[in-house]
Amino acid sequence: MRVTLIVLIACSVIGIMTSAGGTIALLSPLLLEICKDTGMDAKKLFKPTADICNWASVQMLPIGSSIAYLMWFNSYLEEAGSALRYGLFDFTFIKFPMWLILIAYYLFISRGQKLKSASVEEVRDDSQPSRYTPKDEKIIVGIFFLNVILMVVASMTEIIEPYLVSLLFSAVVVGKGYLSEKEAFQSISWQTVFLVAGTLPLATAINSSGMSAWIVSLVQNMFPSLTNPVVLATAFAILCMIVTQFMSNLAVWAVFGPISVSMAVSMGMDPRLVLAGVGVGSIICFATPMAAPALRTPILRLALQ
Repeated sequence: MRVTLIVLIACSVIGIMTSAGGTIALLSPLLLEICKDTGMDAKKLFKPTADICNWASVQMLPIGSSIAYLMWFNSYLEEAGSALRYGLFDFTFIKFPMWLILIAYYLFISRGQKLKSASVEEVRDDSQPSRYTPKDEKIIVGIFFLNVILMVVASMTEIIEPYLVSLLFSAVVVGKGYLSEKEAFQSISWQTVFLVAGTLPLATAINSSGMSAWIVSLVQNMFPSLTNPVVLATAFAILCMIVTQFMSNLAVWAVFGPISVSMAVSMGMDPRLVLAGVGVGSIICFATPMAAPALRTPILRLALQ
């Protein structure tokens, strides 16, 4: 249980700072070594790691790619004509309780691990020496945390757009030679960039074409007593949870995000709650590996063993 808890906390921290797929790819060799040395079942360790990582890395804290998702959702609200916006820690209050529930489930309810010995053997360190000096590593860590702090300040004060702060620090990192231009471009999630660029006009088109009014009238005719935003948010969460088992969660956001916001605005509801239902439902994709890229890496790792 202790080993599992350490692994789940570590993958949560790394996942928040990077991404679910990147975290599980990074930890996979270490997890295989832990299972080899302790006798743990790899499937029982990889599945909790992928699930926790996939949940924790998406918008639980306003760090890393979560900032981009937050700006993406706020753009949906803006395009729909709503004056409301998400705060930096709104999704933290939504996601953190579920993170605790998943941790407790895999530690106490799910079938536990049995070690072949009482003590965990020390994992061999076969890693290559770092390309950075200790001084460089401290500077890089300082740049990272300063970037996060200034992005939070920029989001709260609205003096400058947060992405400009991140762009400045990215230029500093490349300019100082800590990352090459090729590495910097490879680190960009182009899938997210094109999805955002392609789906923001969708919200405008839904409003201007009258599609949102048609959807609202259709829903109101089917459910004439629907006036509670919690019910609508729950309905979208369940719908997205089902659809995302068979397609990417980013695609689910792209399709249902503008529709949910436009519907909530037209019905006089708080669109943030309804859109949160889409955001949360679309990442409850633990049932199949098709929805969560973080589940594909461990499957391939185990298949090659």
